[in-house]
Amino acid sequence: MSEKFVVKKIQEWFKSKGGVCHKVHGGPMSAGFPDIIGCIRGRTWVVEVKVPGAKPRVPRAKRNEAPQEIQEWLTMGATMLQAKTLYDWQNAGAVALVATSVEDMEQKFKEGQI
Repeated sequence: MSEKFVVKKIQEWFKSKGGVCHKVHGGPMSAGFPDIIGCIRGRTWVVEVKVPGAKPRVPRAKRNEAPQEIQEWLTMGATMLQAKTLYDWQNAGAVALVATSVEDMEQKFKEGQI
């Protein structure tokens, strides 16, 4: 399963919830920014998409120094910059996550995040 496939499914999920989203294309001007930014019922979502089973890109020792939430994202394959960006958005009130599937999105949705 490719990241592009997961992104497409997540975009469809946003529409099914009555939301809107935009795929942020990578490049030097968007380094570290999440793959998808969306909104459902007035709540901002920022989503870093990874393929299921992505290997961590940050060494374990470095991951263990990070706050717990960031550790989870790093373990799922996010870079330190991606995790820091998600953390900042979450602290500002957005729903922030690393997602490998629509099920990850649905779980976060059901947790009462919106």
